[in-house]
Amino acid sequence: MDELGSLLGPTCEAILDSPAEERFDRLTRLARRCFSVPVSLLTLITPDRQWFKSAQGTTLIESPVEISFCVHALRAGRSLVLSNLDQDERFCDYPIVCGDPHVRFYAGVPLRAPEGKLVGTLCILDQKPREFSETDMAALQDLAACAETELRASTWSSSEQAVWESADSESRRSLVDLPTRSWSSPAILDILRRESLRSAEHGRPLMVLLLETEVGDLEEARAKAEELRRQLAPYQALGRLSENQFLMVLAEANAERAAALASNLLSQTGGRACILEPPATDLAADQVQHLLQEKLSASSGTSLSVEQPKVRVHSFGPFEVWVGSEQVAAGRFKSQKVRMLLAYLLGSRDLRCSEEVLMDEFWPQGGDSARKSLRGALSTLRTILRPDGCSQDPLERQAGFVVMPRQFPLWSDVAEFRSVPTDALEESDLKRALALYRGPYLEGGFEDWALRRRDQLHEDYLQLACRLTNLAFARGDFEESARAAELVGEEGWERQELVAVLFRSWLRLGRPEQVVKRFREVKAALQSDFGVEPTLELLELYHRAEIALS
Repeated sequence: MDELGSLLGPTCEAILDSPAEERFDRLTRLARRCFSVPVSLLTLITPDRQWFKSAQGTTLIESPVEISFCVHALRAGRSLVLSNLDQDERFCDYPIVCGDPHVRFYAGVPLRAPEGKLVGTLCILDQKPREFSETDMAALQDLAACAETELRASTWSSSEQAVWESADSESRRSLVDLPTRSWSSPAILDILRRESLRSAEHGRPLMVLLLETEVGDLEEARAKAEELRRQLAPYQALGRLSENQFLMVLAEANAERAAALASNLLSQTGGRACILEPPATDLAADQVQHLLQEKLSASSGTSLSVEQPKVRVHSFGPFEVWVGSEQVAAGRFKSQKVRMLLAYLLGSRDLRCSEEVLMDEFWPQGGDSARKSLRGALSTLRTILRPDGCSQDPLERQAGFVVMPRQFPLWSDVAEFRSVPTDALEESDLKRALALYRGPYLEGGFEDWALRRRDQLHEDYLQLACRLTNLAFARGDFEESARAAELVGEEGWERQELVAVLFRSWLRLGRPEQVVKRFREVKAALQSDFGVEPTLELLELYHRAEIALS
């Protein structure tokens, strides 16, 4: 293996024996489906090991390098196809060829590190001989190029990275639960501790989800762990706390997002779950585990126990404030100005506003009178917002600023809406954000600052709708793309690119009459409201619909 060792780069050493990651599993799943093979692997190779960073169709995590097909691809430095291993004298006596699982076909593409050294392969295997065309190989090479891109990057959270780098190569194996390829119990509890410290220091949202579900045999355990990973963002961590319990550390998630995730997981896996805010950072690992078990024990059957925020504020549509299960009556604010002051504070992206700016906006007369009015308004809001049993001050004054601490148990629809970027890739996130938009921001409010925010939030809403529409259309779900485009209604007709996707979806669904009717409405609205004509693309789609009807 000395010759092989000279070809290999050091990149794979950094992630050897690490937990499975969705970004690699996604590629091996695609390879398996694309080529209709039972097994697909992303292998990392050292002079004495062939280890699988991702494996579909097998529960093995490594195999002897001496009987590796991938080694031959690396030595050749190019893609390798072995169409009938049983008839190939080089490999016919390999145990996996002459014995179970009786491999007959192999195709693999070498993977290179950024410095150009080889690190492993993306490969597929079958139990029957088969031909592999140039087109097939080009597709496998495209997937391998994606794998190389992923190998150059790391999507772990800083806490995961710190846990991994704090262990040497020998002890790293204890950080992974081998049956499920997720973080082990000690590792995930250490990650939770580090994330809790980070959340407290930087005021970033963090929730913890504990799921208990039957895992069955090794294959089922690994499949369930992979399904859980598919639901998490790259910077969120999954660990196996005990035989049938998984712990998810949900960075950048509030209680509502965590509850939606938990409900989705329970519908697929069954069992029970509980969601809670991160425990105190000074607790030992065994104390944290005991606390989690107590919380889980409080739920029963196929239930979900969630620690909900105690204060909820809705700013899309009518402005509403809820403390516990009670809606705060408008009269408790003493004046409309105090209500709008709360809306202004919650609409600030960092929940931090200069006292001078607030006085200029709400009490422009200035002087001591303005300062006294601001103090009185803040006192009223503190009284209203602090729930029973909550010691946290909802509004703090810090060096000339009014600050709402991120640790305060409050949920805001605007903050939740803004948490989804307009270029988000997950359709579930886009749907969640769009569902929050119950109407224009602070409906009925006409202050200059409210109108500016209303316009920006509406623009974001249109962009999210466009994003969801295009994603659904690209994957061929024309019902969903039409539904997403329809969300914006007449207010979005000036987005002619969005209307075009709507028309294309209707044509694919065999509904040309809807295209013709909507085109006439859109054309009239564009002319009267904006003084413009429909684009050539819309005209073409309209004529296609008329031809279909005739």
